Amino acid sequence: VIKIMTIQTFIEKYYLHDSLITKITHNETSVNIEVEFCYWQQENYKEGDSEVGMIEISFSDISFFDSGSLSGEIDYYSILEAKIDADILIINLLDDFNDEYYTISIKADKVAVKKI
Repeated sequence: VIKIMTIQTFIEKYYLHDSLITKITHNETSVNIEVEFCYWQQENYKEGDSEVGMIEISFSDISFFDSGSLSGEIDYYSILEAKIDADILIINLLDDFNDEYYTISIKADKVAVKKI
């Protein structure tokens, strides 16, 4: 079951710090981000559950998206922070290997998360 939520609900429900982005795809109306997700960082994590796993975060009905030069396959960039500023989700990333920082900004009406 895929639950559709707002960006505000998404940021309250999912803690993204230390999870790793592996791929970003987008078109005019949607953005999909594949993440090696840290289940162990989540509030509802229970001992014995999977510590990490792949998820896809889908943003639809987007009205703003900026990823700088990032798109396609990404070499496991660490999520340093995810926050909301004026209804825009801002995700700050670190490329650990090259010590470079990136920012992804998304404004969308709907967000869905699914295991992949």
